[in-house]
Amino acid sequence: MRTQPPPMQFLPAFEAAARLASFKLAAEELNVTPSAVSQQIKGLEQLLGHALFVRYPRAVELTRVGLRYYELASEVMQRYREGHRAISNDLRTPTLRISAMTLVAYDVLIPALPRFNITNPDIDLRIETSELPVELGTERDDIAVRVGPGHWPGVTAHKLCDLSITVVDDGADPHQAPLRPGNTEQLSQLTLIHSRTHMNDWAEAARAMGVDLSKNPQLYFNDSFSAIAAAEAGSGVALGLLPIIQKRIDAGNLRALLPRPFPIDMGIWLVYPPALEEHPGLGPARQWLEETMGGMSTTPQ
Repeated sequence: MRTQPPPMQFLPAFEAAARLASFKLAAEELNVTPSAVSQQIKGLEQLLGHALFVRYPRAVELTRVGLRYYELASEVMQRYREGHRAISNDLRTPTLRISAMTLVAYDVLIPALPRFNITNPDIDLRIETSELPVELGTERDDIAVRVGPGHWPGVTAHKLCDLSITVVDDGADPHQAPLRPGNTEQLSQLTLIHSRTHMNDWAEAARAMGVDLSKNPQLYFNDSFSAIAAAEAGSGVALGLLPIIQKRIDAGNLRALLPRPFPIDMGIWLVYPPALEEHPGLGPARQWLEETMGGMSTTPQ
């Protein structure tokens, strides 16, 4: 047997004939003539230098070499069929992956997903969580929902909503008065919960409130979802992005401590590579995100 494998064009006829133990049935399955199947198998046998079938008047039977070759051909054809089926399904039901930070995914997107699925049954929208910077164009993420100023090179950024910040705790102390800007004494004993390890998330907030929080106890997490969960558990105070966490405040899981939130120069953005503009799922996903984010409201603090 030669070391170079024969062209794969011979495999369908051989695999079908071996599986069905009949050149005639293989021809019917492949919609060709029995003679064409016979010629394909003869060509394969010549290239391999070994007979693959023992031919009887009304039947065929695999030889020892044919049996081993059938195991290989069967595996190849099975993977080909499954891959073709997956591609066909994707063409019929376009898949669109959306990457979002965990807090946005859990509090905003996942609760709204049933509405998208009802109105867009032919689009397979998949939500994946990530706290990483925008890195699109991979097999994992097609579009992203990110918090930031909206300036990312090489991608299209579409603002979904503006953001503001408040200070939140678990509300366990009913006598805790709202924080007053400039009241360092009131803030100095509170544990500050950070949403990014080794980064001072509170620096901008402290400047905005006109207080010095550099000596406060600190608690660090690597994402905003964990930071908010820690605040709900009574571990300290966290910076909450509005309107993302408004539902948690309305439900009583969190309490806003500032008399009013303060705006920041950031928003929630839909980000995607320009090449994705023609994706059939982008338009419906963008409309769904606009309606979802636009439907969020903040209760006056």
